[in-house]
Formats: sequence, structure tokens, C-alpha cells
Amino acid sequence: MVISLADELSCHEVRELNDDVYHYDSMVGFDCTEQDGSWTAVRAYQDESSVGQVLQDWQSQLDDDFNALVGKNWFALGSPQHLAEIERLLELPAAHGTAVPSPVPLTRQQEALRACTVGVVSIVRNIIFETPDPDMADSYESVFPGSLAESEEAATELDATSIRSEADFEYAITDVGPEIKSFCATTIE
Repeated sequence: MVISLADELSCHEVRELNDDVYHYDSMVGFDCTEQDGSWTAVRAYQDESSVGQVLQDWQSQLDDDFNALVGKNWFALGSPQHLAEIERLLELPAAHGTAVPSPVPLTRQQEALRACTVGVVSIVRNIIFETPDPDMADSYESVFPGSLAESEEAATELDATSIRSEADFEYAITDVGPEIKSFCATTIE
């Protein structure tokens, strides 16, 4: 549903996301950018509780010009006009606005998985941008053994020559997100 929706929207540019490396749950999604620079984000998670957990970080940015459209295990963020287009394409009643579901608290295992994943992503970022932070890397390695090797492997998988900005990195890192989460799931057991 998610990627086919990207094909149906009138986007100037679509950037696919293969995971959410800042959340424990698996995700697919995309960002749709318009000619005027406005954008719409669509995210679909495996676990329904992820929607409220992720949207809590967006709550303060929602207003009359930037709304949320919330489904069972997915959401979209963008202008009311863009969200109305999604509602039309998905044959949904008008439901976009500024209300988001209350988050379900993360379990200890979910918190640990997120912490490990964020740590590996931080180390990969430092490798790609050649800004080493040995103390941070050693700290994560002491808590999540093998995170340095996993970070080096993930950085090798990314095409560093095509990553010229933080935005490029944020999209590219989602390609290795599932592998990083798999490593972290094994490490925190």
C-alpha cells in the first residue's frame, strides 16, 4: 500500500524509507516533496502501538497548516490539502487534523533495541562523515558488544560517495536499518 500510494500522489520527488532507525519497530514509508518545497510523510509500521509512540515526537509541530492522518498501523503528515488527497486515494472519510493517539509506553526490550540501533546509527554517521568519536563508540561497544563491527559493516554497505548531507544520510541509513535491528535484537537477548 505505502509505495503504491507514492506512485499515485502528485510528488515532484519521492524518497523511499526502508526502516525507521530511531524506533524499535520495522517500518516502510516515503517522503513526497512538492515543487514548492512542501512535503508529505507516510509511514507504516508492523505494530499498531508504534503510531502513537512515533507521533508523540511530532505532536508539537501539528497545527492548522501541518496535520496528521492516522490509520491502524500507519500515519501521514503534511498539509491538509495533501492529506485530503491521500484520503481521496484511499477512499477514507476526512479524518486529518492535529489529534494523535496516546503513546503506549515502550517495554524495556523495545527501549534497549532502540538504544542499540541509535548507537550503531550514530557510529555509522561518524564513519561516513569522518568525524570519529572513540569515546562514544567505546561506550556503545561496552553496552552492546559487536556494535563497532556492525557499524563498520553498515557503513561499508552504504555508498558513502552519494551521501553529501545529513538528509542524504538519513535516507540512506534506512537501507541497512533491518540489518542493524537484527544485530541489536541478537545483542540485547
